[in-house]
Amino acid sequence: MRVISGSAYRLYGDAMVLSGTDLFVSNSDIDGNGWLTEIDASTGALVRTISGQAYRFSFPCALAIKGTHLFVVDTGSGSLADIDAATGALVSVISGPAYGFSDPHALVFDGPDLFVANSADGSLSEVLL
Repeated sequence: MRVISGSAYRLYGDAMVLSGTDLFVSNSDIDGNGWLTEIDASTGALVRTISGQAYRFSFPCALAIKGTHLFVVDTGSGSLADIDAATGALVSVISGPAYGFSDPHALVFDGPDLFVANSADGSLSEVLL
């Protein structure tokens, strides 16, 4: 058994997803700050922390991988971020009622389509990628 911890990791562990040997962990604090921590699962080494204004994270609560893309649902900002999993670069962010997002909390892929569960109104949003 191995325990990965320490202040450099900044782990609160809201959600996790594995892509190859990279483990992505979504985190948020009580002040509404959100970030992702990428860890090399084979060694436990910190790869990077993904955060900043461009990402608009306040409560990233669900993660999904599709190919080389990491998708992040952020319930705090009501958005869906597409991140290049290899580089951590932001590809795009979509948000708002136009996409049917209403307190999004979970996501899953079905083939090419991405479904987002909205807890405020009990609906699903289908995002065509």
